[in-house]
Amino acid sequence: MLRHIHLMLALECRYPPKDAQEIEAFISFLIKRIDMNIAQAATMPKNPMAYYCPCAGNEGVTGVGILETSHCAIHTWDNEFPAKVQFD
Repeated sequence: MLRHIHLMLALECRYPPKDAQEIEAFISFLIKRIDMNIAQAATMPKNPMAYYCPCAGNEGVTGVGILETSHCAIHTWDNEFPAKVQFD
């Protein structure tokens, strides 16, 4: 029987990451640290990937990593104090 573990975090922080490459590096590190595998396919030019959203009220970085068996996602809202971070 498969064992599924799911972690969701809603955090507040003073100094949220604002750089998409920093988020990509974090997701990659985390995936390796928990002994999971990043999915690789010719149809995915980049994995993990992240994007900085400049839209008013939603400023922050969104990043995703697709795993062979699951995913991880993060979004920051850096225009608030304290800044918000949600991680799945």
